Amino acid sequence: MSSAAFLIVAALIVRDARITLRGVGLNPTRTGLIEVLLSMGADITVTPRGEQCGEPIGDLTVCSSSLQATRVSGELVVRMIDEFPIFAVAAAFANGRTVVEDAGELRHKESDRIAALCTELRAIG
Repeated sequence: MSSAAFLIVAALIVRDARITLRGVGLNPTRTGLIEVLLSMGADITVTPRGEQCGEPIGDLTVCSSSLQATRVSGELVVRMIDEFPIFAVAAAFANGRTVVEDAGELRHKESDRIAALCTELRAIG
């Protein structure tokens, strides 16, 4: 999911884009980004394709979309913890103000991801 996340968001924010990603890991503990993007109006179709190494996999078809702001908190934060940097890009392209709560763990991963995201978003205005 972490590798696919960048391509998913790119397809959502590029005009007239449409891609299909095959064999993406769909472990429910890791699909928070998809759930949040769908709630933002993302055009993502998930086609289950069984299991690989005991984990569910599937194909994702993603089309450019007009995203709407959302609120992310609680267990969703945990289910998308590694995808927050690319989620920030999607949120920056969404209409409205996206709010993230309960994400203190992002300050204590390999680096302070919240500070890094804020720095980069400020740099691009």
